Amino acid sequence: MSFSNKVVLTAILNTVAEGAALLAYRGALTVDTVISTAVDVQAAINASVDIIDVAVGSYFVASVARNAVWSLRSKNVHPKANGLFFGITSSLTAFDLVNDSTAAGFTDLQKYSESLATENPALAGIKGSRIGNVGGCEFYESNAVPVEGDYLSSAHLGYNTYVIGHQALIASSLGKTNLNQKNFSVLN
Repeated sequence: MSFSNKVVLTAILNTVAEGAALLAYRGALTVDTVISTAVDVQAAINASVDIIDVAVGSYFVASVARNAVWSLRSKNVHPKANGLFFGITSSLTAFDLVNDSTAAGFTDLQKYSESLATENPALAGIKGSRIGNVGGCEFYESNAVPVEGDYLSSAHLGYNTYVIGHQALIASSLGKTNLNQKNFSVLN
């Protein structure tokens, strides 16, 4: 990415900083797409991965999240070092999860966890991308997860949610690997 001197000197805001932020955001979306594609390919060929299809017209609720965790545990998949699995879901399915008011649903669970009301997403709202811990999985919101058109041969959309365990993915760097080193740069 390059900027002319005229643009840099006459812009109201810091054009270079905005360009760097936009480039970093787009780079992160590309990495998200690569990871979700890798997970989907592994799911198609790997026996240690479960795919849980829910009925058309159903919602993402706490019981589905618990089902995902226990399905992985039944295949001896280990959680992260903190004892929790890692999950990502889109904003729309996060809405369904947070509004799950069934017995032992998300709102019930959050009443008695997360240091009660001050950190309770069911009462105080979601802050940042962390949704909360459901059934041993720490869920985060990301709109970079794929959406399936014509889900289960219906006219509905299917939103993917991923739950993964310890060492489920192997990461590689784009170049620099030490902390505080930038992989993306902007030329001006």
